[in-house]
Amino acid sequence: MNKVEIIAASELKPILNELDILKSKVELFSENCQPLFQGKKYLTDSALCRRLNICKRTLATYRANGALGYYNLPGKILYSDTDVEDFLQRHYLPPFR
Repeated sequence: MNKVEIIAASELKPILNELDILKSKVELFSENCQPLFQGKKYLTDSALCRRLNICKRTLATYRANGALGYYNLPGKILYSDTDVEDFLQRHYLPPFR
């Protein structure tokens, strides 16, 4: 059988006050906190090749031709999801009839 414990209002009030304080601190933190990458996501060359179904050589050609922007970190190349989206939009050909 389950037991139900009744809490008096006088016992519940300090708990609710602490929750209000915590809520204010979380709201203040979220207002003053800026995300490190401002919502951008980054893909490695392997991940981007899989997504676009292309080989790494094709991706290297896009980089060499300046068609696709990238970040060249020591030992790692990263692509911004917004740069990839822009690249795809520039190469979009609408259907014609």
